[in-house]
Amino acid sequence: SIDKTFVHPDDFEMCERMMNDVIQKDLLYSDRFECRMMTKSGSIRFMSVIGSKINFQNQQALQIISHDITEQKLAEKALRKSAAFEHTVSRITSQFVGKEINDESIYRALSVMGQWSEASRVSLYRIYDGGLNLCCSHTWCAEGVTSYLNQMRTLPEKNITWWKKQWKSKSLLHLPDI
Repeated sequence: SIDKTFVHPDDFEMCERMMNDVIQKDLLYSDRFECRMMTKSGSIRFMSVIGSKINFQNQQALQIISHDITEQKLAEKALRKSAAFEHTVSRITSQFVGKEINDESIYRALSVMGQWSEASRVSLYRIYDGGLNLCCSHTWCAEGVTSYLNQMRTLPEKNITWWKKQWKSKSLLHLPDI
């Protein structure tokens, strides 16, 4: 039987089934499979595992060889996220290339951004009066989220300095909560 201490609870049945197949079906080794293992500190590591039947001290035993593939899994996740972002950017730019920019196309672009980033709200602010003032012109809200477009229409002057620093840095502006 497999020690439940180290196998992630969601993967335990699959791991046990793969190892039992080696024993009960008289296989020399299992198919390679992936599972999550728990470290003593409680962190989760992704493992590539193969089990094989061996003779140890004149008794049949199950040898399990595992390889830590956590970094590979994290890299794969980052690649999927990057590809999803590129697809999102493509969807957004397709709203505007060779087309008239209108409220509907802006709203669709904000919707795509919001859904991709799992945001509750995405807003477009326009700069006017030579960069002295900001005005919220469009807002998309996720289902069940109240729109504050009218209340957020114009930002207080004290916030303009902070916003200018953000624009000048030319980085993505992410406000986790407003």
